Amino acid sequence: MEDTGFVAPSHEEVRTDVRALFLGAIRMTLEMLLEEEIRGLVGAGRWQQVAGRKDQRNGSYLRGLLTSMGHLEVAVPRTRASGSAEAVLGRYKRRSEELDEAITSAYVQGVSTRKMGRVTRALMGEEVSRSTVSRVTKSLEEKVEGLRTQPLTQAFPYVYLDATFLGARWARTVQNVSALVAYGVGEDGHRHLLVETILKRRGVWIA
Repeated sequence: MEDTGFVAPSHEEVRTDVRALFLGAIRMTLEMLLEEEIRGLVGAGRWQQVAGRKDQRNGSYLRGLLTSMGHLEVAVPRTRASGSAEAVLGRYKRRSEELDEAITSAYVQGVSTRKMGRVTRALMGEEVSRSTVSRVTKSLEEKVEGLRTQPLTQAFPYVYLDATFLGARWARTVQNVSALVAYGVGEDGHRHLLVETILKRRGVWIA
């Protein structure tokens, strides 16, 4: 067999790679709902020209956030008069572990309208309208599914398959679950995580 110089990833490297994917799903969900919050403050969606606009957008800034998967930075939009979209992040911090579980399990298992609807209501408040929940949930479904099924952007002459055990949190306890992973080795010699399948019971995510 040809020696490619590829070194199989360690247990900790697999954990790090999968955690990075889950952090991406959490960031995407929060930024989507922050955008919905700023829509309400402004009175219009991005680039919409409507009568009765209440405010104007004024860019965004990065804010660090500690999640159950680790630290990430989210882009927080702001307006000229009403300030920043902060309500979503305040609700998230109060229920971050529960919401992270819902978001990451949607990534692993496939999107559930009911589950993503709960995430939307938890982050935007129970008084949010049914039409808003429907619109945001549909967008979240499309974005999460796009993250799960994004196409390969380069050729991988070599593919490495492995199975390992990872510590996972389930029902507020840490247990071992099995994970099947596929890594591709690009023509540049770098390793890329292509596929991960977590064999688990309902509600498990990587600890």
